[in-house]
Amino acid sequence: VAERIPEWEPIAVEVAYVAALFEAERDGDPREVLPGIANRALACKHLHVAAAAWLLLAIQHGRAGAEAELAHVFADQAQALLETHDPTVELVNLARARGLAFAAQGRHEEARAAFDHAVTLGEQLWGPSSVRIARALTDRGSSSLWRGDVVQAEADFRRALELLETNLGPGHPRTADARYGLVRLAILRGDDPARIGSELDAIAL
Repeated sequence: VAERIPEWEPIAVEVAYVAALFEAERDGDPREVLPGIANRALACKHLHVAAAAWLLLAIQHGRAGAEAELAHVFADQAQALLETHDPTVELVNLARARGLAFAAQGRHEEARAAFDHAVTLGEQLWGPSSVRIARALTDRGSSSLWRGDVVQAEADFRRALELLETNLGPGHPRTADARYGLVRLAILRGDDPARIGSELDAIAL
């Protein structure tokens, strides 16, 4: 409906962004549509959505691993926008995007610092028991695994799992992400293969 009414362009572009966000949450790949959404948002002065679109694009490229440089480029574009208005929530995603890009480049200490910032800022914004910081916790847990810091990795994965199970339930796909982090940790430690296999079966279901 909003697409057919020119005055509703800010609403239309926000809906388009939310659709891309849902695709990303379902492990889809919205990278092709996100630049257009960001540019449309800029054209109608919807700066918050433009910054969010650039950040989601940076996060998707950071997860792709081989495209870390692009992740930094899009994070720079988002940061420039965030400096022009009240950034609040998007600063958490900016820190996550930087951390993912640094991790993909093997710059693990810089990734750790970025993920630390994302977790701390999320706790300040939403409180330490909010499910909204779970993504930053699992990001930091994965980064800790790459660095060989199994103690920090386990603490982050378990905390994320507790938040996700409490707020979303044990069967939610995002809960499975945190459980999978603990399985990766178990494999690294050389835990019982039968128990690991059973846990992987449960995650797959």
